[in-house]
Amino acid sequence: MINHTTEPLAKLLSPMGLSRWNRRGSTKKRLLKIGILILIAIITTATLYINFSRPAFDANKVAETETDMWQAYYKGNRTQLGMLLVSLLRTQYGLSFTEATKTGEAFASSAMKFHAAKGDYDKIVLPELTKA
Repeated sequence: MINHTTEPLAKLLSPMGLSRWNRRGSTKKRLLKIGILILIAIITTATLYINFSRPAFDANKVAETETDMWQAYYKGNRTQLGMLLVSLLRTQYGLSFTEATKTGEAFASSAMKFHAAKGDYDKIVLPELTKA
């Protein structure tokens, strides 16, 4: 006769209960292994993306664009300066179009304000530069 207090223990030790217990353990181990593999895959993908998605730095392209930007600056052409700067930020420094546009507009605006200013540069130019 099985006592009520030992009945759950008897079920656990029965061959069916024991095999079910082992299956639960192996399922947990299997899920843990799958989780670790997924984590390794995510880390590997992120590392490869970070290392290989950066654009190749081209010093000659930067120098050419910088020369063109100086020419646009001295002509007072804010639009051309901004477009050149956005292009440079995207192709050489890997910024997204949105990031490059926001940053390029702020830098071009501050450059043109500096160009037109006769003094008090900190109050005129610095807010745009800190915004960028």
